[in-house]
Amino acid sequence: MAVFDAADREYEALLLDPGMRHMGHNCNLLPTHPAIQEALREAVEREIYRNYAPTFGLTELRELAVRDLGLEGNVAIVTNGAIEALYVALRTVLKPGDDFVTTDPTWPHTPHFARELGANPVEVPIYDPANGYKLTPETLRRHLTRRTRAVGLLDPLNPVGSSYTPAEIRALCAVTAEAGAAFLHDCTYRDFADEHLPALAVYPRALVTTSLSKWAGFSGLRLGVVVGPPDLMEEAARRHVGRLGANLVAQHAAIAALHTKAEWFPALFATQRRHQALLRDAATAVPGIVPLVYPSQTNFVAFDVSGAGLDANTLVREMRAHKISIRSGSYGSPRFGGRFFRVGSTVPMDHVTAFAEAFPGAVEALRPARVS
Repeated sequence: MAVFDAADREYEALLLDPGMRHMGHNCNLLPTHPAIQEALREAVEREIYRNYAPTFGLTELRELAVRDLGLEGNVAIVTNGAIEALYVALRTVLKPGDDFVTTDPTWPHTPHFARELGANPVEVPIYDPANGYKLTPETLRRHLTRRTRAVGLLDPLNPVGSSYTPAEIRALCAVTAEAGAAFLHDCTYRDFADEHLPALAVYPRALVTTSLSKWAGFSGLRLGVVVGPPDLMEEAARRHVGRLGANLVAQHAAIAALHTKAEWFPALFATQRRHQALLRDAATAVPGIVPLVYPSQTNFVAFDVSGAGLDANTLVREMRAHKISIRSGSYGSPRFGGRFFRVGSTVPMDHVTAFAEAFPGAVEALRPARVS
């Protein structure tokens, strides 16, 4: 069946390879807090998974998620991963024929969902160091039409690592307001940014989505949140697809993660920034390899390889021969993706060391195939 494509089978093979160092999917493989593991064990021992979860999530978790974002007075729905949160948000603000303005690169499922809903994604190219790999208010304004109903921004941006200042968010929201459109702010990587302002803090027609996959290490537990003002969230509740609730075991662990976050996350943040520096030093020792954004405002660093005459997809395959999984930008941008790759920084130190040792040799192995 075509839907079970080669890429998915390929990832399963990587996942099940015991020797593979996973540095390509931005997962958090660093230690978190014992309270999270204890909450998971307790939930399983109590067999709470035998019941359904509340439709919109445990009340305590919903309140903690809103507080963590600094968005008191707004409403949260807990979802099975941020991908479900994004789908619910899009269903809330889009209808067939609407324009949905987003960026290229971005996370590909957001424009895909817009298409599935009958809307028209307007993917604005932003792969440009002159703009810091970001959407500017002037560029956004040029792409607004009378059909624009929503603007979508992944901030910080997977797969390049850029992030927006509070002033930039305010300016983008002001331009969005000119069109009377909603602002969908995907904040999955917000905890790895030096500063971050959720659009909902300054714009009343905003929906914010976030995830526990990256900062809390919940990628396989699938837990996300969509937050918005009461009026929009009433509509979101009607559009919610997870009628039987999100993973109940994961919700109990998420409560523990949010209660203890201040105790352990700052150290984790500092560790991954140190890892970013080591990854940068290793990659840029090869002529023509340059970081897109440094320090990256995500838990990975992205590098442009075009100056070295390389194709990022070929480099990814070569690194797998060294038992290191990195990822090209093609996942987030077919247009620009062959020019860059990303490598995760929330990984054990031995992964970072292995990358540093393997990378020069992997590049050298590709030299005969370089583009002149």
